[in-house]
Amino acid sequence: MAVEVRPRGGELAVGAPQPLFATNADPRYVIRNVYSPSTDGLRFLLMSPLVPRGTSTLVGVLNWMAGLPTR
Repeated sequence: MAVEVRPRGGELAVGAPQPLFATNADPRYVIRNVYSPSTDGLRFLLMSPLVPRGTSTLVGVLNWMAGLPTR
């Protein structure tokens, strides 16, 4: 979110909040540190799901090192 901030006398006048951009992050699961601004302040890095929650499958591969070539 972003707000316009302007000096008004000895105080600050704060405008209405506006979204900076849209994401597909689920607001029910948003916690701290799911985004980080770039050092130049021009971009954001977001943690965001690739697919909707509950539609992906978790695959575990056991003994995966056995498939690697030996030296």
